[in-house]
Amino acid sequence: EFMDRERGLRGQVRLASENLFDEKRKAKTLKNDLLYESSEHLEALKKHHEKVKNSIEGKIESLKEKERLEIEVHKDTVEFLEAQKVTAIERLPILSQKFENEFEEKANEFKKITSQQNELYEKLERLRERRRIEISEEELKQKLENDERM
Repeated sequence: EFMDRERGLRGQVRLASENLFDEKRKAKTLKNDLLYESSEHLEALKKHHEKVKNSIEGKIESLKEKERLEIEVHKDTVEFLEAQKVTAIERLPILSQKFENEFEEKANEFKKITSQQNELYEKLERLRERRRIEISEEELKQKLENDERM
């Protein structure tokens, strides 16, 4: 019975450790996803700017047309970048808060799992001590019986 309990507790400890590992991996993945999303957004802005610039340079037929188109592109690019800047500035606190909330949740889950793991270790140690006492009592009984026989 003791061995079964010990195996059960070890299984619970192993499961808690695996859950902890999974939660750490999920937090790391979330962080990497947020970093990747930010870099993708920046790359999209760079690509858009490059497309606008190349398109305009390809269509220039004369210096006057070129100047007019450059002014137009500048205005479009500024408007686009301003819109993107506003969007990015608005999203940053939301993403930051989301990350903080999820990080806090994961930290709380980690604390809970650690607490459960510590409780399981304590139970395991109490069971081991109880088993040692039972074994010692049995040995004393056997020794007493042997002494009585003699």
